[in-house]
Amino acid sequence: MNCKVSVIIPVYNMKKNVKICLENVLSQSLNDIEIICINDGSTDGTDKVLAGFAAADERVKVINQKNSGSGAARNAGIKFSCGEYLAFMDADDYFFDKFALEKLYDCAKNNSAVVCGGKLIDGRDKSVLYFSGTDKDFIYKNKFVEFFDYQEIYGYQAYIYKADFIKTNGILFKDYRRYQDPPWFLEVMLKCGGFYSSDIDFYVYFPGCINPKWNKKQFNDLFSGILDAAKVSGRYKLWKLQALLYERLSETIKNIPHFVVDEEFKKLIDSILRQFNFEQINKINTHLKIYDNAEIMYKRLKPKKKNFFQNIRRFLFFGEWSIVK
Repeated sequence: MNCKVSVIIPVYNMKKNVKICLENVLSQSLNDIEIICINDGSTDGTDKVLAGFAAADERVKVINQKNSGSGAARNAGIKFSCGEYLAFMDADDYFFDKFALEKLYDCAKNNSAVVCGGKLIDGRDKSVLYFSGTDKDFIYKNKFVEFFDYQEIYGYQAYIYKADFIKTNGILFKDYRRYQDPPWFLEVMLKCGGFYSSDIDFYVYFPGCINPKWNKKQFNDLFSGILDAAKVSGRYKLWKLQALLYERLSETIKNIPHFVVDEEFKKLIDSILRQFNFEQINKINTHLKIYDNAEIMYKRLKPKKKNFFQNIRRFLFFGEWSIVK
């Protein structure tokens, strides 16, 4: 049976939070929805909580799978869904109020939008979230936004997506344990060209941060996702996006634990840096201080022999690059 919106929620060991999340979604004024909860191998009793909600309301559907990560869980939800539009939610987030989903759905329909977005609200202080200083020039203004002007790839939860478009184009999340959503959103944007941005208060989001308890795969997956986005940004000459990715790379490296930094990891970072056009990045965002950030990365990574600091210096001034050894 088809419905208006499929809300896809990956869940892993979120026994307490998911109750609040599901109560919020079930209270939406848009009644013609399905809520697909993918239990990603939880071990804390989350499966029982989900089963209880499914027994009480037929709109709640549960998929149980072995622990495979939120990207694989969202892919399972996409394949299982029957909604006209897709919405994605994290189990510790919620919609702004009971009218949020209905308002955004109506906005998407009224504007024939393949992708339609609303405001992303910071759950910590209820302020409106922006991811860079240029966001305010484009979003939350009730207009269509061209992605080549916007070039942001964060906050994908603040949008709903035409399901047929996603499925027909085979746009699925990478099998990463971290940073699956920015490359996914980038692919969506490149294939549809842009989105309708509304001023609707839509999604309450609790920002995460680098967790030193992550394992090596999680850190590697995070940087692999950045590499994917960096490759695409270079291919399509998305220089603003490249500047944002370089800034994200620099900030993230400051916070990684030392056990992650081995020769394989250094080569991964080297691969990312090779994607950047530093001349263009400097033109877009002169405040980034590329050379200073390179020095910070060098001190943090402490590579042997030829190092990132020297590489970037050569690249900036001489156009040369050599692989880290």
